[in-house]
Amino acid sequence: TGGAGGAGTGEARHGGLTQEERDVKVVRLLLSQARAEKDPGAKDQLYRDALRMDKSNTDANLELGLHLLRQLLRAPRPADDPGSNAALKEGKKRLKKADKALGPGDPKVWQACHQLVNIGHSLEGYDRPLLAKEIYGLSVRLRPDHGNSVGCMYKVREWLCEWENRTAAFEG
Repeated sequence: TGGAGGAGTGEARHGGLTQEERDVKVVRLLLSQARAEKDPGAKDQLYRDALRMDKSNTDANLELGLHLLRQLLRAPRPADDPGSNAALKEGKKRLKKADKALGPGDPKVWQACHQLVNIGHSLEGYDRPLLAKEIYGLSVRLRPDHGNSVGCMYKVREWLCEWENRTAAFEG
């Protein structure tokens, strides 16, 4: 017998909401808590919990990616080796996944590029130009028309060439 509340439709209802609707509310709550959380470890866990419930949630992927990349600023010095940095690898993966889901021109990705530039500037300030170059490169790959990212990428490449006494390589 049909009955009220979706009985007989295959959707279990509780308090007027389907399981899917409850999951969406829980994911939103987890994201809200993560945004307000000050402790980096707890913030990380809240984003991961949201993604366990909804792997395709673009906000969770985008925000976890940026959160992981911000953690590069907390790494002990000297930590300027992009190749061995797990946070960098996962952060890039999360941002690329969110970008693919959101599509070209989405303002969330444009805003993420601004945040990436800020992270890159901070890394430069900590004398971590190789990591900064990776961050700027990610921003340029996400949005090739993001002028600030392109300019920063150019500047940090020039700085690295001067630093390594390879200005001829930069000019070529």
